[in-house]
Amino acid sequence: MNIEELYKYQEQTNKAQLEYNKTLEERLNDYEKRIKALENNDVIIPPKPVKLKAFYSAIGAGANSTGGRGGKVCYVDTLEWNTKIKYDQLTDSYSGGFYNMFYELDIEAKYIFFSVSGTIIVPTYTTLDFSKKTHKGNITVSAHDTKIVFNTSYFQIRDISNLIWRYTSFYNNQKDAKSADALWVTVSSGKVSENIIFSDCSFFYGGDECLSITGAGAFDKVTVQNCLMAASSKGSIIGGYEGTENKLTVANNGYVETAYRFPNIVAYGNSQCDAVNNYVNGYTSRLIRTTGSGKFNVINNYYKPNPSGVNYATQRVQYLSKAPCQIWSSGNVIENRYEAKTPDFEQWQTFAGSDIGENLPMPENAKASKQFDLVGEPFDILDANSLLQEVVPNIGNRKRIDENGSKIKDEYALDSFYKDLIINHVEDEKHNTRYPGNRYPTPNKINVSLSTLKDGIPDKWRLNNMNGQKYNDISPNGYPYIEEYINEIDK
Repeated sequence: MNIEELYKYQEQTNKAQLEYNKTLEERLNDYEKRIKALENNDVIIPPKPVKLKAFYSAIGAGANSTGGRGGKVCYVDTLEWNTKIKYDQLTDSYSGGFYNMFYELDIEAKYIFFSVSGTIIVPTYTTLDFSKKTHKGNITVSAHDTKIVFNTSYFQIRDISNLIWRYTSFYNNQKDAKSADALWVTVSSGKVSENIIFSDCSFFYGGDECLSITGAGAFDKVTVQNCLMAASSKGSIIGGYEGTENKLTVANNGYVETAYRFPNIVAYGNSQCDAVNNYVNGYTSRLIRTTGSGKFNVINNYYKPNPSGVNYATQRVQYLSKAPCQIWSSGNVIENRYEAKTPDFEQWQTFAGSDIGENLPMPENAKASKQFDLVGEPFDILDANSLLQEVVPNIGNRKRIDENGSKIKDEYALDSFYKDLIINHVEDEKHNTRYPGNRYPTPNKINVSLSTLKDGIPDKWRLNNMNGQKYNDISPNGYPYIEEYINEIDK
């Protein structure tokens, strides 16, 4: 440690001591108040606990997922899928391949970070079934300081709960399982998967959907936000087919060069799904489709058609007269067909499977009289005509943070190509989906920041922001210090 670092360290130490003294003083004052209350036989009301979000920018139904909070740090230190689990007793951390860290290592909670950059090849027809594990989830996966891409050919994650996943990309390699999603998170009948949030990820070349979070069971408290879905047969299906109290949010995402399902949303009974502020470029068929008797907000989305032509260009409801859903739809723009208005039920028609037939106007008893309150953590609803400027630049696997916690723009090549396609759409009369010259680019190589303690916190950030605390100790903002570092990407 040189003299400059020594002075800085001393300054941080003094600052930390002052904060500690202040906190101690507040606790003593609180203690004295409680003693007086007891002496006067007053009722003592305990302080209301602070409910932390998954991360600063988390919104909607899945925003309070805790992921790996309180758990061990696990490093993916190789691009090999399956190696072996290594335990470092000195730092109380684990390392190995992604399969080993994410699935094989069965511990109560874990943060999964990456000390490598590059492409991880997921074996064909891989299903990671968490119903077979003692611990069914409690995992944070974050490539916030490197660049990671998953090369998949049918990759399914089953029966997982409490999952935070950020800053990675996925593509279906279009070889053995050409009709598979880039990623499919599913749930078995009779089970509930809950507290799941995907944010700032990108999904390409799905033979079916880009990303689907759907299955025979129930999904509850799920958010998909700030993600890019591109060059796939279909967009997404979000929601399970069981449960009557489920909450789902699909907001601030971008879909490009994909035919339909933006997304298909599933909700029954008192369940609710909010599809808000999603930008779609290059659709060729129907747009959103609702399934189930639940409640749906479809608000301020923007749809731009493929220049080669479209078939339907309408929203679709799978309507059952004995159990009608309730839909609030407003502010949506279907370019060249409908401008934004409130409500906009004329954009809707019945879909195949409706008991009154298909291609009919939305029945009156399916139209909600007003917007439902958004589920989960609230967020601003933007005008649909502003999404190209306000949402599109902030989707996908587009940035990282360095050892000081400073943000660096570092966009995966496929993200850059398809976001440029959204902004500067070029007519393509021959193909529904356009591809770059290199369909499967390798992400930029990153020298991951040094963390001597192997706790996910770079040495430089630790020096500037901590004073002997451990990664799971609570920072003044209420988050563990490891999450306080990761949250720098949202500032």
